[in-house]
Amino acid sequence: MAAGAHTTDACVREADAVSEEGERLADVVRPCSGDGDGVLLVSHERSALMAADVGVGVAAPQGTSPWGADLYLDGDLAPAVVIVEACRTARETARRGVCLARAA
Repeated sequence: MAAGAHTTDACVREADAVSEEGERLADVVRPCSGDGDGVLLVSHERSALMAADVGVGVAAPQGTSPWGADLYLDGDLAPAVVIVEACRTARETARRGVCLARAA
């Protein structure tokens, strides 16, 4: 899910959903996680990071640390792309594994 000022950026075009402007991020993350979907969040918002299944914290513009994050990025978002891609690959691999197990 993409939220915030960057929802129109090319790098988030493949997001599963886009949050409406003005919504509290934590209020958007909780229902997604409650529906049984895994939620990976890259953010600096502490309450939303704690609501996500996996929180990737980025320092806030004023430099405050994103407490509650499972992983921490120090300003450079390039590793976040790798993390998201790895999760996509893991999800597809797990789906295929389930199909093979059912077939067996």
